[in-house]
Amino acid sequence: MNSDIKKYGRLIAALVLLAAAIIMSSMMIPSNSKASSSSDSAEASENPENEITVEEGRTALEKLTLKSVAEVEAQLEEQDRIRRAEAMSSGNFNAVFSDAMIIGDSHMEGMTAYGLLDPARVAAIKGRSLSSCEEDIEKAVNMAPQYIFLNYGMNDAAIYGSNTEKFVNRYKEVITGLQEKLPDSKIFICSIFPAQEAAYAKTAFLAYVPAYNEALAQMCDEMGLTFIDTTGIMTADDYEPDHIHTNKGCHQKWLGYVALKSGLVTE
Repeated sequence: MNSDIKKYGRLIAALVLLAAAIIMSSMMIPSNSKASSSSDSAEASENPENEITVEEGRTALEKLTLKSVAEVEAQLEEQDRIRRAEAMSSGNFNAVFSDAMIIGDSHMEGMTAYGLLDPARVAAIKGRSLSSCEEDIEKAVNMAPQYIFLNYGMNDAAIYGSNTEKFVNRYKEVITGLQEKLPDSKIFICSIFPAQEAAYAKTAFLAYVPAYNEALAQMCDEMGLTFIDTTGIMTADDYEPDHIHTNKGCHQKWLGYVALKSGLVTE
């Protein structure tokens, strides 16, 4: 229901803008069409240089009526991206992700823990995996955001071990379930945060994460989804002493990169 309201609300807004443009253009055209039958010299003397002629007004109106709602919506979306980019430059991630939801484990929980995003825009908790994410998915369905970012896998490695096939199959189930309930939402799969090797001694299953990310990239190719690989932006300075979780600076960097790669903002 929320998704439909947003969809038709945006469509109505586009139609209103288009109608307003047509009305404004039509007002430029004199109602007496006989004015066009006068001589060129008389018309030139009656119209100041900055006033549109009848023929120019008709041409402008024709061009406006040819504009489709899709084109108007595209303009609105571009304006949204510019607005979000301005918000991000000032560190206002809530404005950037105002119509988005981030779902995942303790790494995503850090978005609220560090005060970067409001709880309404995040559905994540420590220890969360694909086998226990029903509450997160339900929250997303109720919010019906335009953009959904999924970040699961770290805890799933403890469940599935080296069996990336079972992991991917479960991920597909979660994704298709979301697509059925929120067909108009854009879903993005984000790479799992890799742990540093120093963490493997105590938490051996984290060594499977690179293989899981490769499997996710392939899964997205098959499903026609966008895979956002954030592993390349991470450095040794991003980690907390446990060599698994990351600091506030890393989360800020992650949000900026994800916003760019998903098209939420322009470069």
